[in-house]
Amino acid sequence: MKIIAVIFCTMLVISGKGQWDFDKKVHVGAGITFGVPVGVFRSVYSFTLGGTVKAQLALSQKFLLTADAGYYGFLRKGGGEGVGFIPFLGGFEYHFEPKVFIDLQAGIGVPTVSNNGTALCFVTGLGYSISKKMQVTGNFIGFGKYGYVIGNIGVELVYYF
Repeated sequence: MKIIAVIFCTMLVISGKGQWDFDKKVHVGAGITFGVPVGVFRSVYSFTLGGTVKAQLALSQKFLLTADAGYYGFLRKGGGEGVGFIPFLGGFEYHFEPKVFIDLQAGIGVPTVSNNGTALCFVTGLGYSISKKMQVTGNFIGFGKYGYVIGNIGVELVYYF
């Protein structure tokens, strides 16, 4: 968790006075997520690491449609095989300040273990645009399956090309 805080603070210092590039209609980027499992997974898994490919369509300076796909891996405490999910998400990003936004998405998550079907996947987050090409978001990622939700609270750092 200390590493996440150091990365976040470093990016804020480096960012200067950058602002999101709304002149460009479509943004495509890649992100990395670090987090800790919550709920029923907290007792078995210690850390979550993920990566995503993101696309955004700017409808206005405040409202963007989003689409994501990626991988979230839950690492087992004490070693051993973890579990992963491949999410396919759609949603929106709303900038209520030029650099501050909320992120809401929903879709499906495909478990990497066999014969488990799909899970409902959802993401809620509060983010900050560090520069025209970089964002950091604190978020909750949840996977709903069999009447319970397994999830992750984490930080995502995204770079847009």
